[in-house]
Amino acid sequence: MKTTFFYLSLFFCFSTTLLFAKPVQSQTNILTYRLLYRFIDKDTGKPIDGVNVRILNTSNNSEQVTITTKDGETLVYLEPETTFLIRAYNRHYFSTDTIRLHTQKLPSDIAKEDKRRNIKRDIPLEKINIGVVKKLIGVHFSPNSDKVLPESTLILKRLAYMMRINPSIKIEVAAHTDSRGEDEYNLELTQRQANSLKEFLIEQGIAQDRIKARGFGESQLINQCKNDIKCSSSEHIQNRRIEYVIIKIE
Repeated sequence: MKTTFFYLSLFFCFSTTLLFAKPVQSQTNILTYRLLYRFIDKDTGKPIDGVNVRILNTSNNSEQVTITTKDGETLVYLEPETTFLIRAYNRHYFSTDTIRLHTQKLPSDIAKEDKRRNIKRDIPLEKINIGVVKKLIGVHFSPNSDKVLPESTLILKRLAYMMRINPSIKIEVAAHTDSRGEDEYNLELTQRQANSLKEFLIEQGIAQDRIKARGFGESQLINQCKNDIKCSSSEHIQNRRIEYVIIKIE
């Protein structure tokens, strides 16, 4: 199983250097930065139409909202000596993490076509694929318990963060155990564990209707270690796992 950006950071972080920047003279005679973004599909390299780009000016809390064209591009103007927080969103793609950009002071004698300030770089977005199972490595419970161990909370908080910045997705969280113990007990235990995962995400601000909790017990083993088959402890551990899968995009 592959890990997400998310813990990746889930899920997806990008450079604070934006695609294309050069100073231009605005209509009010104030020298500003012109920034051209181009968003592309991470796998195909094709431009993405309809990416919502939000740019927050931290100095005055004003916000610009633009949408990419069929070429995956959008153009914005930014004042110098200002910090901006930039986010991109499209319901079919994982959102970028927040990009922080601080524009430099522009010398008054700079030419508006000064190529020294030209930067061109594509920003790739990862497509959201329904049905792909992702393992939450590092999420564990106390033995025979539905209590999430403290060292697991950071990973679960990253999952919640991924869901907050991608509000169109719904997920199923799943708990699995190994074949040791009674089948019925293992099924009931993993359902309680999955419910605990759901409750944790709800406490992080995720709406409960965006999360389905399911315990599979020992019904989906990933190796040969079924009932009455002798296996090592490490082989059994492979089957005790926590996963999530995106089940819907709205």
